[in-house]
Amino acid sequence: RETKQVSEATEDIISQVDICFVIDTTGSMGPYIAQAQRRAREEAARIAADGELDVRYAVVEYRDHPPQENTFVARVYPFGDDAAFQGALSTLSAAGGGAGPEAVLDGLIEAAKLQWRPFADKLCFLIGDSPPHGAGQRSQWPEGCPCRATPNGVVEMFGAQRIKLHAISIAGDSFTTKAFREMAEPVGGTCTEVASPMGATASYGETLT
Repeated sequence: RETKQVSEATEDIISQVDICFVIDTTGSMGPYIAQAQRRAREEAARIAADGELDVRYAVVEYRDHPPQENTFVARVYPFGDDAAFQGALSTLSAAGGGAGPEAVLDGLIEAAKLQWRPFADKLCFLIGDSPPHGAGQRSQWPEGCPCRATPNGVVEMFGAQRIKLHAISIAGDSFTTKAFREMAEPVGGTCTEVASPMGATASYGETLT
């Protein structure tokens, strides 16, 4: 009986999947925000349907730093069940932010700080149309994000926790694609440049390989 209990506990741990969606909700995302929400829902449903999995979801939305944005820099919706996830997505709307780079790094840092389960498969999906500050595109902070975070620092945080980052660069901006790729690939993820968030799909198995 003890062996059976240990086996069941091990199976429970193996079946754990934590997923966080980090989404740009600045004004420039207006044409894409509904698609980003739908993309997140479809990706979550696809993963949840791939076997008997214990899945939790979180959402982080980010905008920019003052004076470009005075509402919030990043807003966190912590891990919860599907109902909480759907509720979080439904609150997202595109507004504010400045022209060009946004607080991408702040959003990713908040994602890394979530209460990820230690033995879960950890997946993070970044959806945005602008690069972080300091990534080459014209910015009020050309030397880097005013939060003083760096892409390398984000990579280290994700790598230390075994969080795989998959990035979706929309609107065809080369600076965005380059910056997203340089953060996703070192932690075993991918960056896809698409015309809309619906242009990239992957199965749960593909996101883990």
